[in-house]
Amino acid sequence: LNANQLSGDIPTMIGNLSKLAALLMETNSLKGSIPPILGTLDTLSFINLGFNKLTGTIPPELGDLKELGSLLLQGNNLTGSVPHSICVRRDSLSTLIMDCLSTGLVPAEVECMCCTQCCNDDFCCSWNKQRQRYDTCGNF
Repeated sequence: LNANQLSGDIPTMIGNLSKLAALLMETNSLKGSIPPILGTLDTLSFINLGFNKLTGTIPPELGDLKELGSLLLQGNNLTGSVPHSICVRRDSLSTLIMDCLSTGLVPAEVECMCCTQCCNDDFCCSWNKQRQRYDTCGNF
């Protein structure tokens, strides 16, 4: 469902899709928060909700997804810190991309001590191989 001009909230009834393996809804106009019910989808291994208009914090329930290997949430308006329940899965979560870089004087929208790649509002993304906190695109 990438780049399909979808808009509105992600429906909570998506939690009924018990066999869903990948949620690919990048580059749409989705708004609202990420539904915590996604954390109940045991077979979900790939989530790409990047480049939408999502707001709020990242639900800690996503850390319950034992099969999750990739979580891409960059290009949204999410705030806060990446939940500990997600960061403790860093060995099995091979790709974790967030807006965790600052843009000049503007601080990062999301604090992430475990991301594999950090981006900012200027569409600057840098690999974070040591999974540490960095401040700007030029300081890697």
